[in-house]
Amino acid sequence: MHHTLSVSIILWLISPVLGNTLRYIILALILAAFTAYAVNLFSPSRRLIRLEDAIKTVEDILARAMESCSRDYLELMDLADCLIHVEISASKIRIQLLNASSLEKWSLKIMERINECTKKVEEINTSVLRIMEGEHQYQLNKSSREKREVIDAIILPPTRMQERVRRRLALQESDIV
Repeated sequence: MHHTLSVSIILWLISPVLGNTLRYIILALILAAFTAYAVNLFSPSRRLIRLEDAIKTVEDILARAMESCSRDYLELMDLADCLIHVEISASKIRIQLLNASSLEKWSLKIMERINECTKKVEEINTSVLRIMEGEHQYQLNKSSREKREVIDAIILPPTRMQERVRRRLALQESDIV
């Protein structure tokens, strides 16, 4: 349905053009322009450029996460290592593209490698964002607990508050030993 509608619109747009031959020449030029655009958009070199941009974006997010998520620093370092390996793979693909002839650039092997790297970058990005969100939730819970303690200190009678303080001190001492 959508395809026939698009064809109908294109034919309606070129209908004012006189003569059937000229009409079909214009239609062929329009289709050639769309084809060239699609080939350029999905070419391996363009896809590799988008992959490299995604890697840079994830590097920036990862750097911010390493600054703010000290509890998960080792996991973030592991993700940074994975990202470096993806970056090395992208560099090797770039070398393959530079050495390949124009038809070899469209090989299925190169396209699959670009897809694999893109998938890995997306997985790393998702993992980093999960860690950052976990840290955000941890900070929110910590803030909520602190506020609750202040409210409890104000509302609870002094004897119950003293009892709570003693229990906390006892727990802290047992953690130290």
